[in-house]
Amino acid sequence: MSTHFSIRLASSDDAPRIAALGMQVWLRTYATTGISTPIANYVLKEFTEDRYRQLIVDTKKQLMIAEVDGYLVGYVIIGLGNTFANIHVEIEKLYVQEYFTGQGIGKALLASSQLTAYDYCASSSVWLTVNAKNQNAIAFYNQLGYRHEGDTDFVLDGVKYKNYVMVVRHRNNQS
Repeated sequence: MSTHFSIRLASSDDAPRIAALGMQVWLRTYATTGISTPIANYVLKEFTEDRYRQLIVDTKKQLMIAEVDGYLVGYVIIGLGNTFANIHVEIEKLYVQEYFTGQGIGKALLASSQLTAYDYCASSSVWLTVNAKNQNAIAFYNQLGYRHEGDTDFVLDGVKYKNYVMVVRHRNNQS
């Protein structure tokens, strides 16, 4: 199925939709055994309208959204100046509603992120972290040239969730 979508910078008015979509995607990824109290507390604190409004106006972030017929279906948060292995742009979050995966939306959001990286530091190299158990996401990133270059943990209430650090390097930035 081919879906026509548009990508644009988020505005403050988008914050409620972004928070709801973020909560939905995050729970699908991390709450694989149900909703614990720490998970509930985390999502209710992290995925709020106010938090996203702050991110939208933060000069060290860029938040872009993907829409289909005016409905939010995905977003990306880009951290400018977040450094790993001499790469200064991080994809902090890339969330696409499950129904819309496989339709080019995530790929387009990543391509927009690489353009942002180039505008920021003259390199389209970027890095990100991904849940080590999220095989679909890992395969997606591998297909787009991202490589596993390290490990880190997402820690929630003392419980560690292993994440991979994945990097895509621009040809002129192979260090």
